[in-house]
Amino acid sequence: MTWGDLTTWLGRLKAAWTSWDLAPAFIAAWSAVFAFFGAVGPNDVLKDALPIFYTTSGGGVAIVAGVLGGIYAAINTVEAAVKVDFTSQAIGVGTNFLSYGGNSWAGDALGVIEMFWVLMYIGLATYVVWTPFSIAWEMDKAFRSAGTNADSFNYMFAGLVTAVGAWGAGVALKQSTTKLIGFFDIQRTDVNDYYQQQTSKQAAWGNFVPVVVDLVHHGLTLLGYWLLAGAISHASYKYSYDFIVNPNQSFVLF
Repeated sequence: MTWGDLTTWLGRLKAAWTSWDLAPAFIAAWSAVFAFFGAVGPNDVLKDALPIFYTTSGGGVAIVAGVLGGIYAAINTVEAAVKVDFTSQAIGVGTNFLSYGGNSWAGDALGVIEMFWVLMYIGLATYVVWTPFSIAWEMDKAFRSAGTNADSFNYMFAGLVTAVGAWGAGVALKQSTTKLIGFFDIQRTDVNDYYQQQTSKQAAWGNFVPVVVDLVHHGLTLLGYWLLAGAISHASYKYSYDFIVNPNQSFVLF
């Protein structure tokens, strides 16, 4: 390998990091290695490698995917929730409450509800980061206790499963942030006045009624999607954990 080749590869790694493609690239590459090693067999591949090599490699890929997945989800949650471009004027830039507060108690509470869901998203992103470290620790502990080369190879599979779940959960959270979290910043709270402007009629309900209805509907949507992302992360973690610690029992999510 020449310095030019090294520079090219570093440039590709930088591009993958910038585009958030590094974690899936690691997972895809190590899955291919896993399949190759499994096909060739332990006697003909990496003869001089340490027995724990497969275990530590699988755990390393899972940790990279978990850390990047958690950051990926959290930073996009913050970007969706924290607005700085509501107006081009120097006064009032990004003041969300100025947009929706004051029309009713429901409008006043809108920011608090958004804060709750932002914390829920970041909390789940934190769990996504934690799970690979926990699995890597369990793999290392189990192998050092009474592990064989076959166990080490099996544990690499558990690491890959954890990596896929961690990155998948991070992507699921990220993909929903703009609409599900950003919804709170575009919700009108002066609905009665808006209705009167559009129809020239006085609404029979106060400003708080449509806001509450929208919040209930949107809250249920948010909860369902948050549970989906949580299931992706936790199912992969629980599968890997039982695969290592409780291999003889039936798989249950909780």
